[in-house]
Amino acid sequence: MAFFEWDQSLDVGVEAMNQQHRILIRLMDAIYNKNNEEAGKDELLKSIGVTQLAQK
Repeated sequence: MAFFEWDQSLDVGVEAMNQQHRILIRLMDAIYNKNNEEAGKDELLKSIGVTQLAQK
């Protein structure tokens, strides 16, 4: 289940910014889903592509 979904009402009229916002929304959803699964810190960080912090 998506925590937050992109739709046209979020369009800011600048495609580069829209693409960045879509990425942020996907990252928020990944964090939300892993949190609901009660994933550990390492698994959560890996799910959003942050592996160097996961190893600390």
